[in-house]
Amino acid sequence: MDVIVGHYGTDFDCLAAMVAAKKLYPRAQCVLPGRVDRNVRVFLELYEDQFQVARPKDTHLDRVKRVILVDNARPRRLGEVMQEVVERPGVYVIVYDHHPPSPDDIEADEAYVERVGATTTILTRMLLDQEVHLTPVEATLLALGIYEDTGSLSFSYTTVDDVLAVAHLLECGADLDVVSRYIRYDLTQEQREVFNQFVLSIEHTTHAGVTVAVAQARVTDYIGDIAVLTSRLSVVESVDALFTLTETDSNIYMVGRSRGAALDVSEVLAYFGGAGHHGAASAVVKNSNLEELRGELLARVAECVRPALVARDLMSHPVRVVEEATSVDEAKRVLLRYGYSGILVARQGELVGVVNRKDLDRAIHHGLGHAPVKSCMTTGVVFATPDTPAPEIQDLLVNHRVGRVPVIDESGAIVGIVTMADLRAGTHRLPGTEHHMYHGEWCGVQDVSGVLRQRTHDGLGGLLAELGRIADEMGLPAFLVGGGARDLLLGADSVDVDILVEGNAIEFATVAARRMGARLVIHEEFVTAVMVLADDQKIDVASARTEFYEAPGALPEVEVEHSSVKEDLYRRDFTINAMAIRINESDFGRLYDFFGGRADLERGIIRVMHSLSFVEDPTRVFRAVRFEQRLGFSMDAQTEQALAYALESELFSSLSSERISDELVLILSEKDPIPAVHRMSHLGLLEHVHPRIVFDMHTLEEMRRTREVLAWLAALEEPVLPTPWLMYISPLLRAMDYQEIREWARRLRLARDDVEELAIAREVVDMTLSALESDESLLPSQIFRLLEPQTPLGIGRVLVMAQPGGFAEHRVVSYLNQYRHVRLRVGGDDLKRLGYAPGPGFGRVLRTLLNERIDGIIGEAEEAARLRAIAEQVFSDGSDDSGRGMD
Repeated sequence: MDVIVGHYGTDFDCLAAMVAAKKLYPRAQCVLPGRVDRNVRVFLELYEDQFQVARPKDTHLDRVKRVILVDNARPRRLGEVMQEVVERPGVYVIVYDHHPPSPDDIEADEAYVERVGATTTILTRMLLDQEVHLTPVEATLLALGIYEDTGSLSFSYTTVDDVLAVAHLLECGADLDVVSRYIRYDLTQEQREVFNQFVLSIEHTTHAGVTVAVAQARVTDYIGDIAVLTSRLSVVESVDALFTLTETDSNIYMVGRSRGAALDVSEVLAYFGGAGHHGAASAVVKNSNLEELRGELLARVAECVRPALVARDLMSHPVRVVEEATSVDEAKRVLLRYGYSGILVARQGELVGVVNRKDLDRAIHHGLGHAPVKSCMTTGVVFATPDTPAPEIQDLLVNHRVGRVPVIDESGAIVGIVTMADLRAGTHRLPGTEHHMYHGEWCGVQDVSGVLRQRTHDGLGGLLAELGRIADEMGLPAFLVGGGARDLLLGADSVDVDILVEGNAIEFATVAARRMGARLVIHEEFVTAVMVLADDQKIDVASARTEFYEAPGALPEVEVEHSSVKEDLYRRDFTINAMAIRINESDFGRLYDFFGGRADLERGIIRVMHSLSFVEDPTRVFRAVRFEQRLGFSMDAQTEQALAYALESELFSSLSSERISDELVLILSEKDPIPAVHRMSHLGLLEHVHPRIVFDMHTLEEMRRTREVLAWLAALEEPVLPTPWLMYISPLLRAMDYQEIREWARRLRLARDDVEELAIAREVVDMTLSALESDESLLPSQIFRLLEPQTPLGIGRVLVMAQPGGFAEHRVVSYLNQYRHVRLRVGGDDLKRLGYAPGPGFGRVLRTLLNERIDGIIGEAEEAARLRAIAEQVFSDGSDDSGRGMD
């Protein structure tokens, strides 16, 4: 027998999750373990014919073999009867829950636990995935469950999944009028009395800048829905966190609500055996004194509270400033280089003013670009100290209508700066992700060390840990960055080891190479190095850097000194390539995600770092297509819009041909480049590579044939391996003649050997194919002579262009499988032993002999005799100068 059970004090999320689970386990019996909330009881009285729920006393609990536990993972929240059932040996337990894990959780056989706003959300998505039909009444109940636990989708821990689940339930006919009726119901007389006690008893305290209110009430019997009363009181009270204590004859019911990140009420109430979420939790304490419990609660709050944000938490540092003697033109260039809207002005390091972009533009307009920046700066700058609270900083920004507030320490030194963006980032943080300050920047941080530990096949975790220890010894923050971080999170078999250090990469690589016995290649100009380990694995090491593009399509100017990991990541192409995984021992495996790359990775999104990304570097258009097709991702709307603008603006004319060719070769070297080429055609990108490139159905079929031919050639016993990108580009060039191809390839600065192979293949393949397609009889040796001089590219192109099943294809296949493997056991040395002097005749003799072998006229055993006969014929007819001159 299967039973579905939730928890004591059943609320709507619990009931809805039970009903949803019943749809997945139709033979299971829903069992209410005990007391239910009043609004749930009223709902069940009205819809008792729709939802069959039983009490433990009405159920054959001795027959239970499997328990589906929803909205709860703690057996003690089930009451004694049902707790005994789930803890009974041999009972299979499945858990569906959205609460954070706890040491008190049962060891389930299956567990589906997610950080969403309601357990019903998890089950609704499963019902949708399995296309399970819901009636309007069922959909309404499930919507009630989500709305109640997420505060009608308004609590901070509400997720996108909760919203999508509600959207699906509305499509199934959920009635929001009914939902509203049961969520916003009138209080009973007893509840109003308790609410009044809360209001009259409430006391406020402040801990590290966080305001906390505690209210209490005394009742004879439990009245139910204390959580609802607490939520309503939290709306009235403007505090960071609120706790209510309701005392009955036997228990004290504790309920907590919080706003923002300052206090996790579930952490507070876990001390008292409670559970819940960051913003909503509860606990029941037996046999305790109310006043003593209140004191314990406040002590626990003091331990758990996270101090309110102050300037030192929010500020960016170190601060770039310009000296007052700096010219207006140079100050404007600094703003452009770093993307600032304004900058502080100093006199020998002491703050004297601030100047914004509008001030500088106005000065330049009046011909004052050469003037010192002090001529247009604003003086009397408002400032904060490192301990100024965030609300006061907000007041400074708003009341003085400034874009930034400098932070000055007690010595008068400029130690940081806080902008409105810093303030927003500090106070509005994404749910489900820790947020930390890193060099004055708020950053989403997740622990992915488990991903590294799971990679045992390539030893990547150990390698990174060793590099991290070396970085620690040198006092350098070190990270796995870019494609390496991306591919690690994607679970790729192979991960490039690209290491970034905040400091001197060459010094770090020198020490690391010596320690690890690696070869070292140093690039002083770029402050980078390549370590090559004993197994030939490469480790690229670079210093964090800032880039600035003077003009569209130009190579970037690089600044290494004082750059941080965030500035380095910001210069990258897409958010999925702008993540860093810390490898230092203390923070090993912590993912630093400043730009939402992890979320884009999970959603399958290619997103540019900023709207001018393609303007700065148009080659990123090629990379967007390449990553999109390689990973099966899609560009978001902003990225597609930016790409379209880059194409319309003819920015590719500013690109060097070499940079275009590099990107084109990378795309055509992908395992299957056809989708990327198709996408390039759709975007209008191919015409920017060359106006004579053709991509139509004929080209598409030829490229598909190329894919098949490459796979077949690689699978041969003696593989023929033409360069894949040369094979794939050939169909695109079919409208171009021999000379056009050579000229275009040279303009792109392709390697000389590649240019020659491409052009010759184009010229020779047509003639070879024409001969092979002839319906005239061709001896195997004639086929051999046609194909033997061909390069691998030529062989591949002949096969691609040949009619499937036709003469040419059959003859090429025969050549590859048979004729090319024929080898003579005799050679020039045998002719010398027969007394002949080396000369052109040797080649004629051996070619004739090989032809006879290929054509099957003679076998291997007859080679020696036939060699003598052919030699006598060739050298006796006087057609060759060589002869018996060695006697």
